[in-house]
Amino acid sequence: ASLDHDLSTLDFRPETRRRYSQEPYVLKLLAIEMRLNATWQKSVAMLSTGRTGGYPIAYTDPQHLRAELVLIQRSLRENYAGAVADFGALPQLIRRVDGFGFHLAPVDVRQHSEEQGRAIAEMFAAAGVTENYADLDEDAKIGLLTTELENPRPLLPPGFERSETVHRVLEVFHVIRRAHRDLSSHAVVAYIVSMTHGVSDLLEALILAKEAGIPHALDIVPLFETIDDLHGSAILLRSLFSNLAYQTHLAKRGGTQEVMLGYSDSSKDGGFLAANWALQKTLADIASLQQELHVPIRLFHGRGGTVGRGGGRANRAILSQPAGSFSGKIRFTEQGEVISFRYSLPPIAHRHLEQIVSAAILAAYGLGTTGAESRYAEIMDRLEESSRQAYRKLVYETEGFWRFYTLATPIEHISLLPIASRPVFRPGQGITGIEGLRAIPWNFAWVQNRATLVGWYGLGVALSEIAAEPGGAEKLQEMHREWPFFRNVVANAQLELGRAHRETFRLYAARDPQDPEITAAIEQEYERSIEMVLLVTEQRRLMEHARMVRNTIEFRNPEVMPLSVMQLRLMDRWASLSETEQAGPYREAMLQTIAGLAAAMQSTG
Repeated sequence: ASLDHDLSTLDFRPETRRRYSQEPYVLKLLAIEMRLNATWQKSVAMLSTGRTGGYPIAYTDPQHLRAELVLIQRSLRENYAGAVADFGALPQLIRRVDGFGFHLAPVDVRQHSEEQGRAIAEMFAAAGVTENYADLDEDAKIGLLTTELENPRPLLPPGFERSETVHRVLEVFHVIRRAHRDLSSHAVVAYIVSMTHGVSDLLEALILAKEAGIPHALDIVPLFETIDDLHGSAILLRSLFSNLAYQTHLAKRGGTQEVMLGYSDSSKDGGFLAANWALQKTLADIASLQQELHVPIRLFHGRGGTVGRGGGRANRAILSQPAGSFSGKIRFTEQGEVISFRYSLPPIAHRHLEQIVSAAILAAYGLGTTGAESRYAEIMDRLEESSRQAYRKLVYETEGFWRFYTLATPIEHISLLPIASRPVFRPGQGITGIEGLRAIPWNFAWVQNRATLVGWYGLGVALSEIAAEPGGAEKLQEMHREWPFFRNVVANAQLELGRAHRETFRLYAARDPQDPEITAAIEQEYERSIEMVLLVTEQRRLMEHARMVRNTIEFRNPEVMPLSVMQLRLMDRWASLSETEQAGPYREAMLQTIAGLAAAMQSTG
């Protein structure tokens, strides 16, 4: 019946009908090919002209293609060709249709909560809802947003002239609507709200989607990035799930809530150790909330490549999650050089994916979780507080630190590199302070000057306070032996301490002679952190049980030093260069030293 329909509606040549009259599978596959060609031509026309009409035989949905392939598969089975149906090209093609559809891969959209809030404030003012939305407290914002979500009318009046902010924020949703209409509803599936601080940030996203005519077409995903937001995430989610407007949205999206955890900005906010424990506690809190409210939550881990941004062994990270926090569903980011390291060679890619799947199966089954969170939570709370205070005292509270950072790292020149998905600084916040600096360049700069500070600073002082107490050292050693999470944290810090090179860092630090105490504080914490890591791991030297990695670092250091010296000389001369010279060979030389050091350190941050 399917083939009869194809023969009556598609333009088969007479010789094709005659030649394959006794080969129904060939005819059916030729019909599929004709429809796929029309679908391709429709996509090309959409990109070039924006129009999609004139292609009546094109597939409107990949599920239509899948249904035809499954029909062939079922027919083959019924006609004693099960081996052809279930092995080889046909089932592989069905799997590709399932995985990629017509859009290849789903795209996430991400917007900062502040940018979104400014757009909503302007839209509310234009609609006569309120003139002072930005000044309302959180409860008032939630009430107002909920009321507007239940109101079917559009917000913006006809002829409304958008500001640049409103256009930039709202136009994204119009693009999503066109992608859903012309490509697939799976082309864009998630809208992530960076720096989520309150329920209002998520309801604002729903308002924008409603205004664009796609009110329940996207998963609205909170991204918790600061340590305070991580600690408050379960409270925020509880309030979100109690909101009637959001309950309606969640039900129409299948009932599962995705939550993204920010490893980069939490580390930049409070330091390596504090961020890791805040994230671990967040996982436990969300697991408890999920069990209590029976709302399935899928976690999206925003890991970077470096240890300071949540990097490290992905399988160990999965196995070190707290009991009950892993249901088997997980998303995590792979960024920068990590992609080439893990996926450029098929055998390595296969092995990496094999390790992840293995860890996911074990973690979902409950293996790897020991319940140690409850036994050692009090100690970890103290470690978090001590390390966070030490880190913030240096980075955010030390007068002159920003000057030191800009002189002792090549951050000014990193901004020239076309390697990031986003600008080095947040919109409207130039080279004026750490708050406006994004996490990737923050990490990258510390890798370049070989301090690797974000991967260990604050660890030494925190561990030393516990170790100084009676039985404290033994307790830390016990935690290292029995708790996968703590062992993984210490292992990652140990790697960053090993990758640091004090002699190189001193050359960079000498560019700011006004603040020798900053250099002294960093070096003192470096020595203390090494001492504490050796105590906790019961080793005589760093990476005692990872000789290959240690030997690689020791081999690399003298080879990399000349490149660092070249970069320093270029940094010293930069201010005296003319604009023409800065834009010419000197610029190219500077970028080459940055790229060379990144390649040597195998890290861009």
